[in-house]
Amino acid sequence: MALDTRACRHCGVTNFVANCVQDGRPFAITPAHVRGELRSLDDPPLAADPDGFTPTVCDYCAAKAAALPADQAVSIGLRQKTCPACHTEFFSEG
Repeated sequence: MALDTRACRHCGVTNFVANCVQDGRPFAITPAHVRGELRSLDDPPLAADPDGFTPTVCDYCAAKAAALPADQAVSIGLRQKTCPACHTEFFSEG
């Protein structure tokens, strides 16, 4: 399955994005997701669509499932909506 892409209007970087199968929220995919980890603030954008990778749940749903404290889960949920290159939220843009 090929991932969707979305260009950040702030910095122009093309990001790979997916929609969470649990809550439908869009999230930017980073190398952390491919490794099966939650995205950290330092994770860069993916350079290419990885073969055989199918994202399922967003970082927010994964954080809730891991029973992380609410403040951490919310922070993670907000981070997943930002461009990995410039850290600016870009999903609310048309």
